[in-house]
Amino acid sequence: MWRVASSMSAVAVAIGWYWFVRKEKDEEEEEPGAHVYRIVLTGGPCAGKTTALARLSGFLQERGFRVYTVPEVATMLFVNGAAFADLARGDESVLAFQTAVLDGQMALENGFARVAGATKSPAVLLCDRGALDGAAYMSRDLWTQLLRGRRRRREKRSVGAVERALCERYDAVFHLVTAAQGAERFYSLENNAARTEPVEKAREQDMLTQKAWKPHPRQLVFDNSAGELGFEGKLQRVVEATAKLVGLPVLPKSTRKFKLVQQPDEAVFRKYGVDVTAFFVTKTFLKKVSGAADGYSYVRLRYQSDGSTSYGHATVHVDTTGEKIERKRRCSPREYAAHLANADPDRAPVQQRRLHFLWQNQSFVIHKYADRDLAILHIQAARADGSIDFPPFLDVGPEISEQATYSSYHIARVDSASSLSDSSAMSTVFRRHRRPQPAKLDDPLTAEFVLSRPKDPAAAAAAAEGSPSPTTDNSPASAPTPR
Repeated sequence: MWRVASSMSAVAVAIGWYWFVRKEKDEEEEEPGAHVYRIVLTGGPCAGKTTALARLSGFLQERGFRVYTVPEVATMLFVNGAAFADLARGDESVLAFQTAVLDGQMALENGFARVAGATKSPAVLLCDRGALDGAAYMSRDLWTQLLRGRRRRREKRSVGAVERALCERYDAVFHLVTAAQGAERFYSLENNAARTEPVEKAREQDMLTQKAWKPHPRQLVFDNSAGELGFEGKLQRVVEATAKLVGLPVLPKSTRKFKLVQQPDEAVFRKYGVDVTAFFVTKTFLKKVSGAADGYSYVRLRYQSDGSTSYGHATVHVDTTGEKIERKRRCSPREYAAHLANADPDRAPVQQRRLHFLWQNQSFVIHKYADRDLAILHIQAARADGSIDFPPFLDVGPEISEQATYSSYHIARVDSASSLSDSSAMSTVFRRHRRPQPAKLDDPLTAEFVLSRPKDPAAAAAAAEGSPSPTTDNSPASAPTPR
């Protein structure tokens, strides 16, 4: 019973955290009408973006979606008067150009989203590159200067928070690897007059673009290892990932899951020179609506130690063929808070620390659970031939893609802990739903969850009703009470 009471307390204080965040930061509100999905297609030169955009547009339109294609702003500038020679004049010219690209990109996206939202029809924005692509074409110092310029006067947000706010504009980022990496004989620049990169430069630019987008939690990398299917196989994987994102049935599995034998030693990431983006996620499952179809729904809060946050809502159901369909979308903080009032009392909020990284042109995410000794490795946009180049520094166990007991929905059950782990960590839960306190703010790999067994279930239940709970010396201060 204490775990149920604690989960209720976590939900209650999550509402308080929402109000605190609303004071600290203005969130981009969802456009009125139906949700408009935003997908970025990016990558190195000659990666197949133009073809993929056309393929996705037709695929989605045939299935009832309104599709809007946002053109690449840099190419628009280059074919309408701007010249590469302009960028050779120094940092001031590069900064001015990339600022213009970012401003134009956001203006176009916002305009298309406004038009799409007004139709109140299912809609998808396919963006030919996105807000963070500019980071791959300038030094980190210049990019930081550009981001600082986007902060409002006297705004306290860090540069990292500004960058992640740009990430949160998009539901997913699809990175198509250049043909110069793995399909060299098809590498050509004839279809884009604004591109001039030789093979080695194209490979370098591709990797810089992957790194520029690594803050995005749903960055999927599509390499050129499609076997006999070749480029067509690469396009099929892009279509499958899109179908999954917008809630269309798709038979091939684009995501695979493996249980890690032991928790990864995070210091080894540095040893192998792997850049890691660490963030924290809380999933709160909602009560089922009476008379609704089989399935469930949840809301998601994602946050990082620097203060950046984002919110999402998802619905999951099984279609007539037995295929699980999951439809995800971004939501506003206000909508998130409203959903929390309808939290499922039989399921505790699932708390995770996630590590996102790239390895051999593959996108991996490790989910580390806060209340048990469990870590699951997810590989996103799995290759069509089933091959995986596992990082040598991870002790990878059996595949669990089809095992429902390892789904968050099952793990959230208040009686699920004993079925998955024998660790003493099972008996700990978040006393209060609060941002994790990192040991070193400048090192995301050292951040750990603050865990504490609730000492007074009655106090936890009182917190669920919105009453303040006394703070002990060994527990963190609670989030602000909802106003």
